[in-house]
Amino acid sequence: MILIDMPMPERCESCPCSYWIRAGKHMDRLMCQAMEARGNPEEFYIVDEWLNERPENCPIIMEV
Repeated sequence: MILIDMPMPERCESCPCSYWIRAGKHMDRLMCQAMEARGNPEEFYIVDEWLNERPENCPIIMEV
């Protein structure tokens, strides 16, 4: 586990753990590296880029 001193992102699109997939079957979708590192199946680390809040299964916690 790592501790990052930054404001909690309000949505996946502004999170440093997410990035846009540029190739393959999920091209132009937003992927969460934290969910992938946690071992989530592929369909669960592709996140909804239109969601205006963090998903319920977000692995980033606000306090240690």
